[in-house]
Amino acid sequence: MKTASITLLCVMSIVSPLYMASAQHGGVLIYREVVEDQNMAMDGELVRIHSPYINETVDIKRLSRQVVGDEDGQEFDRPLSVGMKWDQDAWRTDNMYCYYVEKKEDVTVPAGTFKSCFKIVNRTCPDDSTWWYYPGLGVVKYEYHHHGTITNILRELIAR
Repeated sequence: MKTASITLLCVMSIVSPLYMASAQHGGVLIYREVVEDQNMAMDGELVRIHSPYINETVDIKRLSRQVVGDEDGQEFDRPLSVGMKWDQDAWRTDNMYCYYVEKKEDVTVPAGTFKSCFKIVNRTCPDDSTWWYYPGLGVVKYEYHHHGTITNILRELIAR
């Protein structure tokens, strides 16, 4: 299957801490992003996938693009530790509706392998987001999944 590809430059007027660390070293963060969505008006290739949420095959649009920089992760530019929680419902014992540092793990993306990344999750009804944050650089991988209508996003660092 051939994937549609476009180039998208996201330029921010305010530099966030996410890529300030990279900018201090003279570089920018470049990501590959794959978006899958049931929104048939979205540009992209029509594909059929199996949805584990409804246990059926559905038609979606898939779009691959390159993204330069990103605001996601600016809230992670702080001292982190496994088990740490913050945001609106950090008091909850089920770790829902807050940012939660689940663990540290190695992550391999097209830009390389990053050791001891913080895996930060934010789970809600109806969606969940996961970031792998490498201190001193920023987010090296991001995943988003919506549990109702299908919307999936995978963003991986390809260059810095």
